[in-house]
Amino acid sequence: MNIKDTLIERGKDYGDYKKGCEVRLKILEAIMDSYRYHNASNMPPLYIEFFHDIANKLSRLAVTPNHKDSWHDMVGYTTLIERYIGEEEKDE
Repeated sequence: MNIKDTLIERGKDYGDYKKGCEVRLKILEAIMDSYRYHNASNMPPLYIEFFHDIANKLSRLAVTPNHKDSWHDMVGYTTLIERYIGEEEKDE
C-alpha cells in the first residue's frame, strides 16, 4: 500500500488529520493547565508525552469509538506508563 492509500484509509477511520490535531491540543492544554494549577509548576516533559499518546488515541476514538485497535493501543500505552511509574517509585 502506498502513502496516499494509507492516508485515505486512515482518514476514513479517524477523520480529518488537522481536526484530530486540534482535539489533541485541547485535551493536552486542559491536562497541563490542571497540572499547573494543582502543582504550581509545569508538567515534566516525559509526562506530557505520556498524555500525548493517550490524547492521540482519545481523539481517534472520538471519531470511531468502535475501533478496537485504538482501545488496545491505549491499554498498551497505559501499561507502559504504569511500568515506568513503578520503576520510578523503586528509585525513590
